[in-house]
Amino acid sequence: MVATLLVGIAFVAAPWLGVGRAPVLAAVLPARSLVTAGLVAAGLALVLVAIVLRRTRAVRLVAASLGAVLLVVAVANTAVLGVRGWDVRPVDGARGALRVFEWNTNGGLVGAQGIARAALTARADVVVLPDTGDRRVATAVARWMGQHGRPVRLFMGGAGTEVAVLVGADRASGASMSPGVDPVKTMTVSGPSIPTIVAVHAPQPIGRGLAGWRTDLRWVGEQCGRGADVVVSGDFNGSVDSFDGGGLGLCRDAASTLHGAGLGTWPTWLDPRLAMPIDHTLVSPSAGVVRSWSVLTSQDESGARHRPTLTVVGGS
Repeated sequence: MVATLLVGIAFVAAPWLGVGRAPVLAAVLPARSLVTAGLVAAGLALVLVAIVLRRTRAVRLVAASLGAVLLVVAVANTAVLGVRGWDVRPVDGARGALRVFEWNTNGGLVGAQGIARAALTARADVVVLPDTGDRRVATAVARWMGQHGRPVRLFMGGAGTEVAVLVGADRASGASMSPGVDPVKTMTVSGPSIPTIVAVHAPQPIGRGLAGWRTDLRWVGEQCGRGADVVVSGDFNGSVDSFDGGGLGLCRDAASTLHGAGLGTWPTWLDPRLAMPIDHTLVSPSAGVVRSWSVLTSQDESGARHRPTLTVVGGS
């Protein structure tokens, strides 16, 4: 009973206790909404058992006590989620704003045309693809967008690279790319007409992947140093529980800024209010005001496991 309560406290208060990047917790915390639903179901079931088993006092007491603990933890979790919010806001159409479209398509789960159509529908200025599969797919996306009225420039590393960034031709002049801490899954694109775009696909924080995941988060924090004009976007395989107070460095989580950090992107078969919020866009103060952040459910039937996100930054 005491152990259950202590685990519950660690889970609920992980970001404030500084254990958001601890083994096991780092992997489970993104499922906060789903865990809360499970705690409610288990807690109510135990309370029902305590009511039904009238003659077995010891069992009734244990069941009722454990059920009460689970329900208290569930209520506390719900409070945390309520503070983060489930706000669904319309996409902002501010003039001159930067529209950042991010979508982890898990390699070949979505074809180039499907990705391009979604990016065109979002009227994206920047497209971040954390796991495009290979350069042929990314090149096909760029070509298809160009053929349909939105010329873009592709930024991607050499053979084996998974992450790709596409920038509208009107903003890509003079831009260049650099590999990140993991050249296969991280990169930066900087230029005179855009903030520095940091693209990330962090490993899962499980087993051997935990060290690499922590390294990626530290690296992102370093890119978001004082005075940096930065927009970070990608699949972090983690929730804001693992960030430092809702951000990394000086970059703040766009969803948290707009009371939408309770909405999840993975998997697509779960309602966003239950799904895991592991895809993020973070924005530094000098990059502009976050005007809107949206989880796009329009691609739920595309075959992708992740939902795309669209963040609108700056403009007037």
